[in-house]
Parts: sequence; C-alpha cells; structure tokens
Amino acid sequence: MEWRGLKNGILLKKAEQENFDIFLTIDKNIGFQQNTSQYKISIVVLNSSNSNIEALLGFIPTFLAQIQNFEKGKIYILEKD
Repeated sequence: MEWRGLKNGILLKKAEQENFDIFLTIDKNIGFQQNTSQYKISIVVLNSSNSNIEALLGFIPTFLAQIQNFEKGKIYILEKD
C-alpha cells in the first residue's frame, strides 16, 4: 500500500475502497475538514498531544472497550482512560 503523502479525503476514500471498517487518526481537525458522514467507514480520532507510540498506547483500553459500538459514517473522539 503506497499511501504515504495522501491527504485525508483521498485516504478516507482509499480506506473505504479497501473495505476498512475504521480510520484511526490523531488529526483533530478531520471532522471540520471532511464531510465524514459521506464515508462508509468509522473515523476514530485519538485526542493525543503527540504521535509517540508511548502516548498512543494509552488509548488502547478505551479503543477496545468502544470498538463494537463504532458506526460507519460517524466520527469518534477518544480520550485516554
């Protein structure tokens, strides 16, 4: 998958075409930049101050607890437990 450098709209379309269920990001502005309801994919934003793996690992419990409730076409903002 050569997806490096693709912008959010194209990334979302590509993920949808590849039958992804969830688009995971730390881009807090994606909901303002994209009409997320048009995509048949759940968009999950990790409300993190940085992209270090150590910071992102703290979201795993919340993500796993909510994963079954994510609906396609909706955006979810996750906080750390």
